[in-house]
Amino acid sequence: MGDTVVVPRQGIGTVVERSVRRLAGTRREYLAIEVARGGMRLMIPTESPGAGRLRAISSRRVAKEALSTLESPPQELAENWRNRHNEASETLGSGELVAVAGLVRDLAHANQRKHLTGSDLQAYTSALELLRSELRAVLRISDRRVAAEVDRRLGL
Repeated sequence: MGDTVVVPRQGIGTVVERSVRRLAGTRREYLAIEVARGGMRLMIPTESPGAGRLRAISSRRVAKEALSTLESPPQELAENWRNRHNEASETLGSGELVAVAGLVRDLAHANQRKHLTGSDLQAYTSALELLRSELRAVLRISDRRVAAEVDRRLGL
C-alpha cells in the first residue's frame, strides 16, 4: 500500500488498496491504483497480464538516459499511418521510459517538418504526458521545470 507504480498508458499511480472480490463465482485479488492523470481509480486483477506490466518508477539513471534519448538523432517514422499507429501503441503499452522518450523525440521532430496527423498527434500527446509524469516523480521537480527540460532537450 502506498507504493508508487507506473501503469502503462495511464502514467504514475499509487496503490491504495489490495482486496479480494468474487466475480462470476471466481475469487480474485485486485490492486486499486489511483492514477494522478485524470484522477482515475483502476482495479487491476493481480494475476492478469496488465498487472504484470505494472512497475516501480524508474531510477534516476534511467530518467537521465530518457533525457539523453531526447537529444539523440530521431528515427524515421514508418510511412504508413497504420504502422506508425501500431508502433506508437506498442511503445505506449510497454510503459518503458526510454522507449517513450524515443517516441516523443521522433514525433516532435516529425512535427517540425510537417504537421502530425490526428493519430500521430494523439500518440505524441500521450507519450509526452507519460514521459513528463514519470520524470516529475523520479527527479522530484515541478511540472514547469520538467516541461522546460524536455523542450530544451528536444530543441523546441
